[in-house]
Amino acid sequence: MDFLFSSNSWVYYVAVFLCAFTAIIEFAVEDKYTIVGIGEIAEIQNRRKNIVKFIAFILIGYIVFWAAVRNGVADTRTYIQSYNLLKSDVGIFDSFIRNDDGSLDKAPLFISYQILLKKLGFDWHFFLGSIAVFSGLCIYYGISKFSDNVSYSVFLFITSLEFYWLFNGIRQFVVAAMFFAAFRLVVEKKFIKFLLLVFVMYFIHSTAIILIPIYFIVNMKNWDIGISICIIVTMAIVLIFPGKVNIWIDDAFSDYDYLNAVQDDDGVNILRVAVSLVTPVLAYIYRKDIARYNNPYINVMVNFSLITAGLYAIGYVTSGIYVGRLSIYTELFNILLLPFIICCISSKKIRPILIFCSIVGYLLFFYLQTKDGSMYYTTDLFDSMNMAKDINLFG
Repeated sequence: MDFLFSSNSWVYYVAVFLCAFTAIIEFAVEDKYTIVGIGEIAEIQNRRKNIVKFIAFILIGYIVFWAAVRNGVADTRTYIQSYNLLKSDVGIFDSFIRNDDGSLDKAPLFISYQILLKKLGFDWHFFLGSIAVFSGLCIYYGISKFSDNVSYSVFLFITSLEFYWLFNGIRQFVVAAMFFAAFRLVVEKKFIKFLLLVFVMYFIHSTAIILIPIYFIVNMKNWDIGISICIIVTMAIVLIFPGKVNIWIDDAFSDYDYLNAVQDDDGVNILRVAVSLVTPVLAYIYRKDIARYNNPYINVMVNFSLITAGLYAIGYVTSGIYVGRLSIYTELFNILLLPFIICCISSKKIRPILIFCSIVGYLLFFYLQTKDGSMYYTTDLFDSMNMAKDINLFG
């Protein structure tokens, strides 16, 4: 277990223990709610809602804090260098104007935000911190609003390594977090508002454009032939025309986000594919119970889980580094759907078994993905306390 301190990855493991501690609190509050009298239900329910929101805020806030104060994790150094090289004597919206060669910057809105911060005199610490806080607030809102078990959802957010997007690939994660928070627009089919949101997100990360077809796919009937055809056709296009698909995806990722961060990445590993199958498989097993529940939010989440598994499968078969990264837009909804299936749909007899297996399984996945010390952590706080280790951060 030396890797916990040699790479400072204990920062991530503490988040897992916090989930366990808050789960006990949430369970105690839930238990109190179930034994109150009829006249006290509304009052206790409101109190429980506030406690649950506070739990979500603490859990998400912990990981956001470390994301905000980091100084060199994965592609962080590249973001810092790019921010420092930006000139402050240019117009805030100059990034929306075509360059001399006729090209446009890939993330004009993201760049404009950095220019604004530089004009206001903020350094890269504030830039990274503000991005982490914004993304974290979006995740907090989504979990506290739509999760049936907050501690469980945050546990999955941590152990499935979704949280690491707060440290690596932050520009794309801003878009994913915004989409996650705007879940209601998809379910309630407010297409015009959704389209306007995608328009904004496109200028942060151009892969946001795929959210338009995803909007229509996830609103199809669960397990209908239509959604099966859409997923199969998409996989066929990628497999038959990998060159053309990769040209578009590579172009979207070909800037400073991933220039150095993924040069040694060999794509999606089989373990990640296996984990992505857990939620849709359980959703299929309990499809009749889910259908009887007839909750439009859950129905859409089921389709999101299918798309996630499909994207990971494509990424594994084609060794597509970037194809697998597109799944961030849909995978976040698994942390909402899995707790619902296990805690609300499964029978009381099998529920403890499912909870135990999922906790052990995700903890094992988390350990296997972090035990080599590759998910290191560095911050100026540790440097000042002489806690930083001799890690070769950037080659």
